[in-house]
Amino acid sequence: MTGDREVQISLSKADLFQFLAISLHLPTMDYIHGLLDGSIAKDVIDILSEMEYPAEQVGKISQNLKSIQERKITAEDLFSEMRQEYTHLFTNPVKPAVGIYETIFLFNGDESDKKPSMFISPAALSAERYYKKAGLHTTGDSQEPADYFPTELEYMMFLYQQLAKSVNENDLENQEKWQTLIDEFSLMHLKKWAGKFFATCKTASTNQVYTLIGTLGKMCMDRMLI
Repeated sequence: MTGDREVQISLSKADLFQFLAISLHLPTMDYIHGLLDGSIAKDVIDILSEMEYPAEQVGKISQNLKSIQERKITAEDLFSEMRQEYTHLFTNPVKPAVGIYETIFLFNGDESDKKPSMFISPAALSAERYYKKAGLHTTGDSQEPADYFPTELEYMMFLYQQLAKSVNENDLENQEKWQTLIDEFSLMHLKKWAGKFFATCKTASTNQVYTLIGTLGKMCMDRMLI
């Protein structure tokens, strides 16, 4: 792979992790408008095409994104629908359908077992150590533990951005640094749950958008975390 091609692939991976992270935050009207006006569809298909995903897979994702645009639904109604589904999937105070924190997702206890402490769980503390290795520091008043899935995805986005920069500058020492962090964080965190998370999201949701996010995320994790 040539240097320019390696830079582009790393940037495309960064963009993909960014999109998945954004998709797992509480929906905003900007995100809703992007779904309905086709701008998100264009970005996603461009990323997958740049990364040379099989045409059949890209075609299915494209078709699903297009079907969202073709729905006879207002932005306000889709916004309300997705916010309700977000609560059902990830933030239901009684029992969310999908744990959006690594600690909770991997927790194997039954209903009577005490759930682990979030901010000081082994997964959260490990994730925070990795963020610091990359020069990133969570603020003391952060409302989310370090093993919050969108944060883990944003960390991978950052690592791939830095890898692209070091390749572009032919900085071999930093290339090794960023690639090592990518490999280690993938092994210690994402490989344990990212693919399963998206598969669960796909099956747990009857909402068109979150089913698509689950499908896309599982497809991408299966390829990038081998």
